[in-house]
Amino acid sequence: MADHHLATYLDDHMAGSEVALELLEHLERAQANSPVAGFAARLRADIEADRHELENLMERLQVSVSRTRKVAAWFSEKLTELKLRLDDRSDGPLRRLEIFEALSLGIEGKRLLWRSLRAAAQGVPELRGTDYDALERRAEEQRSRVEVVRLDAAKVALGADPAMAQTQGAD
Repeated sequence: MADHHLATYLDDHMAGSEVALELLEHLERAQANSPVAGFAARLRADIEADRHELENLMERLQVSVSRTRKVAAWFSEKLTELKLRLDDRSDGPLRRLEIFEALSLGIEGKRLLWRSLRAAAQGVPELRGTDYDALERRAEEQRSRVEVVRLDAAKVALGADPAMAQTQGAD
């Protein structure tokens, strides 16, 4: 059985992945048939793959998902969605900017998770056997991709030509 701190840390990241997946699903629905929806779908697939890695690690360490944290993540996502809806009722560029910014921060947190686990694995044999370097590189690549669309969203939301809102790409 894993140390309580390790279990809490892993479970917190599992909850964070749930929030990210929910935000991406919302973005896909709201931006259906657009480059943004395609981008969100590809990123969601990547995050699901990372979540699977975390699930495997938690299973190996006999860490179960906390029902309390799962419910808290659900509430957090709903509050985030409400906040975003209040900020930009049109489901437009400000909402996209804020979603991409939240995703960027979450991906950075995931990158730090993999880095922390790699460091901890030196003293915790049960953490060995996962390619944390590859997972960290994948998080860096995801964050770079999100940064491109985040900056595009910032240009539109924060004062660029309003016509860009109709043609904003995410490829």
